[in-house]
Amino acid sequence: MADLPALPDGLTARPLAADDVADAAALLAAAEELDDTGEHWNADDLAEWWVNDLVDLRRDSLAVRTPSGRRTARSPAGPR
Repeated sequence: MADLPALPDGLTARPLAADDVADAAALLAAAEELDDTGEHWNADDLAEWWVNDLVDLRRDSLAVRTPSGRRTARSPAGPR
């Protein structure tokens, strides 16, 4: 995982893991409501993308969570 700037108090960051797929899909769906990109990636789509030779979740991704565990951000490990 790349070095990151300091996060606000209480937020934590770690690489995505396979069991994060549902949360990541929900975050993308919420963002799509505002961004209106026309991309609608569900959990199955992300799981297919994450399980291939091109993606290394430990190297290519990041999940940021609040103290309660709610995801607030994610970094790639998905189509751009």
